[in-house]
Amino acid sequence: MRSARPKDTSGRSCRKRKRVWGGSVARLTLARVTIQRSVLLDGVRLRVTEEGDGPLVLLSHGFPETAYSWRWQLPALAAAGYQAVAVDVRGYGRSSKPVDVAEYRMTRLVNDNVALVHALGADTAAIIGHDWGSPIAANSALLAADVFTSVAMLSVPYAPRGGPRPTEVFAQIGEGADFYVSYFQLPGVIEAEIEPDVGGWLRGFYTSLSGDTMPVHGSDAAFFVAPGTRMSDGFTTGNLPAWLSEADLDVYAGDFERSGFSGGLNRYRNVDRDWRISLPTTECPSRSPRCSSEVPGTPRPPGTS
Repeated sequence: MRSARPKDTSGRSCRKRKRVWGGSVARLTLARVTIQRSVLLDGVRLRVTEEGDGPLVLLSHGFPETAYSWRWQLPALAAAGYQAVAVDVRGYGRSSKPVDVAEYRMTRLVNDNVALVHALGADTAAIIGHDWGSPIAANSALLAADVFTSVAMLSVPYAPRGGPRPTEVFAQIGEGADFYVSYFQLPGVIEAEIEPDVGGWLRGFYTSLSGDTMPVHGSDAAFFVAPGTRMSDGFTTGNLPAWLSEADLDVYAGDFERSGFSGGLNRYRNVDRDWRISLPTTECPSRSPRCSSEVPGTPRPPGTS
């Protein structure tokens, strides 16, 4: 049985789509209307930015980003006749940031997406993800195929559950240096590196990992952290990439200065937990694959909790 519809922060039901909500922020540029609001979903607050009317398209960002990353796609999708909704994934921006690391496991994020679709007054949606948003989008479509009828992934291709646990695989990469995912595992270490200069760290990260500003082709210095060094020691310096202006960088820096980084980093700290509670793809039905117990109506894999 479907749970009661979530409510927005004004306390009114979100069952019907409206163009004005209490507490919303609307920006009007010519005929373009962008609405920002927070939606409460079973105690979790998600901040969304939306444009347009029509079939729903949900946009899920990666690390270290926010819904702001979809600022160009929102108006394009709206102009094409869609209701485009970019969400600050839990842990980011103005969305809720639970303290418990386990609250960032994949099935929690899938449940957030399912509840958000219903809160927006829709029964189905397309979902698009970038970077970490890609596996979030893929798993949303796998585990809630009746809700997410189509999926697109940017930057990160779909990868089914493999053999060894992920952290064991990552530990074998780097020849004495920590692969960045391994470096992110221990809470507090990477946060202590980033937070004294959020803007500077983001500048280095974006510049080092963007195609037009990254180091010499083939260099992977930014992905590995040698003992006694920091991740930022491998960053390149120079101009910002073409997709990012100084004003854009200020937006991201401001968001992360308010929110901190632990919520986003906790996604990396759940890779083994996700591995434990998922089933190999070969055990999933091909037409409606549902492989985790935490999405309503799905079977519980044996031996999981």
